[in-house]
Amino acid sequence: MESIISYFGTYTPAADGAIANFKFEYLCTLGFAAIVIFLGRAIVAHSAALRKYAIPAPVVSGIIFSLLISAIKMTGTVSISFDAKVMKDLCQNLFFLCVGFGFSAKMLRHAGGKLCVMIAFAACLLITCQDVLGVAIAHLINLNPLLALQCSSAAMSGGVGTASAFGPIFEGWGAQDATTIG
Repeated sequence: MESIISYFGTYTPAADGAIANFKFEYLCTLGFAAIVIFLGRAIVAHSAALRKYAIPAPVVSGIIFSLLISAIKMTGTVSISFDAKVMKDLCQNLFFLCVGFGFSAKMLRHAGGKLCVMIAFAACLLITCQDVLGVAIAHLINLNPLLALQCSSAAMSGGVGTASAFGPIFEGWGAQDATTIG
């Protein structure tokens, strides 16, 4: 039985009052992610309310899966974790690649070139102001300026994916816990 379990992950037995832990390997983690997404699609397909309010399928099934894993952990019998380190960057890149492929020159012409240029200019100006203000506040409160960048445009304009991507770079430059903060 133990050899079969080793194909799916690593089991650490409980010791000294701690609960046991099972960490799924990256391929099992990817498999769970696929199952959760398809489960979410099925749930949204059968729920008029979720379709009406355009609730994304991964959000619906992700919440259900998170509650299930939390309930298992709360029983105190076993803690479940997933090895997402290998697949995280790949999946984030694939997601943003798909978003980029959804853009077209026809869409840009329909929106109007002048309006798009004005919006892009305003966005760049606001992002720059956000970074300057963040670094200025960081200097006032004696915080690493890289952490200020992580809390300003990296997370607020770029989103969680951008903050996660820049976190290890900032940590390499000396900003402790930049990935966690972003």
